[in-house]
Amino acid sequence: MKQQVSARPDADGRPLYDVVIIGGGPAGASCGIQLARRGRKVLILERSKFPRFHIGESITAFGFTAFKELGVFDELDAINEVKKRGLEFVLPDTTFKIFFYPEGPEQRRPWAFQMARGTLDKVLLDAAKRQGVEVREEHLVKRVLFEGDRAVGVEYRDYSNGPSDELHEVRAKWILDASGQGATLNHQLRSNWYNDPLLENKMAIFSHWRGDVQIESPEDEINFKLCVHENRRDWAWYIPIAKDTLSLGVVLSQQTVKKESQTKSLEQIFDEYARDIPVISDLVKNPALKTVEKFRVVKDYSYRSKRYYGNGWTIVGDSAGFIDPIFSTGLQVAFNSAFALIDPLDRLLDQEKPQVSLLEAYHEKLDRYYRVNSMLVYLFYLSRLDYRNVYSPGYLWKHVEWAGWADRLACVWHGARFLTTRREVRRKWGSELLFGNPTKGNVLGDLAMALSRNYDKVFSKRAPRAAREEPLVES
Repeated sequence: MKQQVSARPDADGRPLYDVVIIGGGPAGASCGIQLARRGRKVLILERSKFPRFHIGESITAFGFTAFKELGVFDELDAINEVKKRGLEFVLPDTTFKIFFYPEGPEQRRPWAFQMARGTLDKVLLDAAKRQGVEVREEHLVKRVLFEGDRAVGVEYRDYSNGPSDELHEVRAKWILDASGQGATLNHQLRSNWYNDPLLENKMAIFSHWRGDVQIESPEDEINFKLCVHENRRDWAWYIPIAKDTLSLGVVLSQQTVKKESQTKSLEQIFDEYARDIPVISDLVKNPALKTVEKFRVVKDYSYRSKRYYGNGWTIVGDSAGFIDPIFSTGLQVAFNSAFALIDPLDRLLDQEKPQVSLLEAYHEKLDRYYRVNSMLVYLFYLSRLDYRNVYSPGYLWKHVEWAGWADRLACVWHGARFLTTRREVRRKWGSELLFGNPTKGNVLGDLAMALSRNYDKVFSKRAPRAAREEPLVES
């Protein structure tokens, strides 16, 4: 185990770190682990005491790579009870099982961990501590400190010994905001983020259940189900997180929840909509299944930042943006952004006068990531949550809103490029898209980007994208 590194003081006697990370969730812990391995002095300030409840238990197979890189795979493997081998779409009239692509000479089917996020997040944060990252839990960052346009530190409160109004400061070469949907820096900058123009604001109502369920992980079973409401607009998730524990949630429009909550509790709203959703309706009727967590709501899913970095600061993970979680991209946001950031940030920290432009490649990668994945989610809703329509060129051609013929032709061009490419290459592109990181040269990614640019033109004729101001937290 590495010893924690004491930060040297600045001219005023205050600690100076290479990087202060706001938030100890997966994005913050992943960045901390990698920076500490490179000899950087890192401080993580986390507002909660881990383990803490958090939603987002479903992980794609991309997590395999991330967990092995971060050195926590074996630890997670030892405690994991549920394997996820893909995604099952459950519509009112049919079902589709989509398995992760087989890999390797034996064509073994890959799988992903599926567990309570409190457990997963603590494993990652503990790994950061072992690497030498200084971690202070129950420390709430109130604001980022600036000198001119440069971020130089943070102001925080220490709640580790109980409530406190005392403000503390800590300085660093770089501030990394990984505060999740709390979005510390974007709240401070105010005009740096906006609602994703493609996606409707959604709200999820969810809890955990335990009872007479016995979850197995056979090769032909998919332990994640996306269950579609009969209105073909709302949906629910079914996620086993242990052999006897389920995470269930319904996802509705913000307008629906606000209207219903005037006269109903969260549990009542959940029960009412669950009745018309396959699989979920049968589960909630089971008297042996009991909730083991309170009902919670998460609101306003889809937003993006205009800039992901500035002078002395970078935002990463959910702080940078969030996509409607219908395809379980939350942890992909965290890991993809964290892994994309470390190399340019490490080089920048060595410079006496940091060349902030080194982070432009990071900005471009995140912009492509959010645009591509946002478009995939949009197309799925446009297809009335029907997997068959998503792959119907005729259906999409008819229902996509086009800015002009040039945009239609651009999409036809990319589609033709895809269809005329070798099968193994197409499969590689599909796998990259599935795991949220389509690289340059991926024609499916190029097609999604062409559609995104088409919608930029469509939305340019409408009201401007509003800056966000309200908090984005679980309640």
